[in-house]
Amino acid sequence: MKMLFTLLGGIIIVGLIGTAVSAELLPIRDPLLQDASARLLPPGAEYLFGTDNYGRDVFSRVIFGARSALYVAIASVSLATFAGVIIGAVTGTRGGVLDGFTQRVNTAMLGFPTLVLAVVLITVVGPSPNGVLIGIAIGVFPQMVRLSHTITVSVKTEEYVRLTTSMGLKPWRIALRHIVPRIASPVLAYATGYIGIALILESALSFLGLGVPPPTPSWGGMLLEGRLYMEAAPWLAVAPGLALCTAVFAFVFVGDFIRDLLDPRNRQE
Repeated sequence: MKMLFTLLGGIIIVGLIGTAVSAELLPIRDPLLQDASARLLPPGAEYLFGTDNYGRDVFSRVIFGARSALYVAIASVSLATFAGVIIGAVTGTRGGVLDGFTQRVNTAMLGFPTLVLAVVLITVVGPSPNGVLIGIAIGVFPQMVRLSHTITVSVKTEEYVRLTTSMGLKPWRIALRHIVPRIASPVLAYATGYIGIALILESALSFLGLGVPPPTPSWGGMLLEGRLYMEAAPWLAVAPGLALCTAVFAFVFVGDFIRDLLDPRNRQE
């Protein structure tokens, strides 16, 4: 059953990314096109997911909203992972005062919820796709530093790493050449699952009015608009909500599969 969910999650991820990249090529309506005569139409043959209060096609907006969500989520987690792995591996290998200082700063950052860190940064730089991206990356960054540092401290006690240290290689060279390849697998699994969390963060920021500015479609922005019409037109919130939940579960299932696949204990079994 778990393999079935993983396969389904992989298909959903590939479909979402492919749809987001080629959205303009799909035979769907312009997500920004307004039609006063088609306001709040329920789902049907002409409008698959109905229309919103401006007469815009909800299905088209969900499709184009996937582009904003996936771009921000994947890019922010990738940025945070790259920076977090480098810093965690290098400081963990080096040890000493620099390592202690870095970990204290990182622990302080971990004391703040990821969403709070993102909100603070976006408030400073202003809401925009890149602002949201950087905000979420800053929020995810401490998690990646802690994970990579913890694994590095364990790996650097192995014989071959101690041998390279005794040869006089610099800590950053040891980290990049010998430790980062060893920690790449668990970090990849963790990062894949965390993309789902980043999708939720992006939608939450848009729901708070700090995400991708309108009229650009975003799932969180659609949820914000849809909450005003929950009784009269529930499809306005249901459609982006289902899209968000489906994407999150897909990344979580695939991330869990990658983690189990790369776990040495499972390979031995």
